[in-house]
Amino acid sequence: MKNISLLEVSALVFAVAVCSITVQANEDPKEKAALEKAKAKMEEKSVKVGHMVAHDKLFAPLDIDSNGVISEQELSMSKNKLLKEQFKKIDRNEDKGISEEELKSFLAKVDVKKNF
Repeated sequence: MKNISLLEVSALVFAVAVCSITVQANEDPKEKAALEKAKAKMEEKSVKVGHMVAHDKLFAPLDIDSNGVISEQELSMSKNKLLKEQFKKIDRNEDKGISEEELKSFLAKVDVKKNF
């Protein structure tokens, strides 16, 4: 049986919720505005969930010395091939370390199902 990560589940729940809102869309301007407001709230909550997952499940364990930055050396001890391969792309400011913000930005662009 395949283990499913919290990030995958969160992404799936978000996608289903957005699809549900889209399917129920109506041409009534008041209903449309209410649906847009609900969608915005869901996206906001999804970002918060994604951030918690990124920190608790991914960032914190990789930041071995707890200095707030994942170094290439720390990442070399990880089994995460994607992050190892993409280290230089993730490290946008080229300080030879991945900050939590850099990781969060990278994860927002990555296809979760394809890469994790």
